[in-house]
Amino acid sequence: MKTIATLSTLATFLLLVGQQAVSALRTCPVKHNGEDDSQAIKDAFEECKSNGRVVFSKNKKYMLGDVVVTPELDNVEIVFDGSLTYPFNMVYNDTTPPVPGAVQGVSAFFTIQGQNVKVVGNGGEIYGSGEEWWHLDPLPSNRPVMMAFMVDKLDVRGMKLINSPNWNFYVHRSKKVKFEDIFIEDIDNKHGVKPHNTDGWDTSEVDGITIINSHINNADDCVAIKTSMYNKKNNYTTNIHIENVYCNGSHGISVGSLGNIPEMPDYVSNMLVKNVTCENCQNGARIKTWPRSSLGYVQNVSYVDFHVTNSDNPIQIDQCYFNIEEEECLADPAKLQISNLSFKNITGGGSKKAGQVMAYIVCSAGSPCEEFTFENIDLIPYDGSEPVYLCENLANNKTAGLDCTPKNEREIKKK
Repeated sequence: MKTIATLSTLATFLLLVGQQAVSALRTCPVKHNGEDDSQAIKDAFEECKSNGRVVFSKNKKYMLGDVVVTPELDNVEIVFDGSLTYPFNMVYNDTTPPVPGAVQGVSAFFTIQGQNVKVVGNGGEIYGSGEEWWHLDPLPSNRPVMMAFMVDKLDVRGMKLINSPNWNFYVHRSKKVKFEDIFIEDIDNKHGVKPHNTDGWDTSEVDGITIINSHINNADDCVAIKTSMYNKKNNYTTNIHIENVYCNGSHGISVGSLGNIPEMPDYVSNMLVKNVTCENCQNGARIKTWPRSSLGYVQNVSYVDFHVTNSDNPIQIDQCYFNIEEEECLADPAKLQISNLSFKNITGGGSKKAGQVMAYIVCSAGSPCEEFTFENIDLIPYDGSEPVYLCENLANNKTAGLDCTPKNEREIKKK
């Protein structure tokens, strides 16, 4: 009994110490004028960049008139009690510099960097005015992403992002990252056009990212696991966990695209996608790589308990990505190898556009796919006919567990 009492006393002491540590963080409320609060945001981060709390106050509608790049943060909590708006302005497209070393040279409205950072959406939201960008012709190429992170030990939860001009979250050169209870919605109710490039998450050079218990309604990749373009030494993303995620109208849970710069190898490994629902998704479970002697690998990836509805490509492996002619892919195929993939309990059905084709497994002739396994694949074409699974250059297609039809035996219009 004495031991139990001692342990209870110790637990109470540790709880009090933890509470005191949180309360000991210096709090910096962001000052608000409602016209351009960017300098006030920068000032708050500078003041509370170490052992601090930066708070966007409740019932305040902050406006961002300039891009924000935080100083190197250490043990900082960012609380969105209020809302933040990125107003439409072509100056962002013309002058915003890229995130250092970013994939595709993307820029960001708000870049957070450092270590031990927690971001809490406590009733607030970020609104990106995306509908003012998506309808422009030509579409501006340097539309910033909503939020970029370069953080080791990052925890983001409860955030709500609405109408991003470009990607919603970009995670780059980071370790031990977690997103939970995220709500993303990209819908144009003003001009009625389709949102462009509104990926939920994109990554590069990340070791350890978890995305769970989240809702995404967009018109591009729900999640796109990428690597960098400019780092031969550390050009990888690894240890990825995606679970309990709902996607609508998206391009699915994707790896890639990879290999668009042939001399830069791309490496993706150790990825688990579990309990995902993908409704009205152009693609479901998807891996996409370029041809042209692209280098690297994708390995140890599992899609488990994955449900799709009305999908053009419920399962898609495409190593002739981005509308490149098949003749070119055959003449200069990818050398990036995809291996050790598992698909288990993949259910649902395809769209009319998909026809009978429920899986499109087209690997590279230059580096055939290896060690694929399929278990309990229950995908039904829109008209209830028998499903067709097209395979090409899958080394173990006879033992993979899928009744493959050779692609060259059936004409198909690629998506």
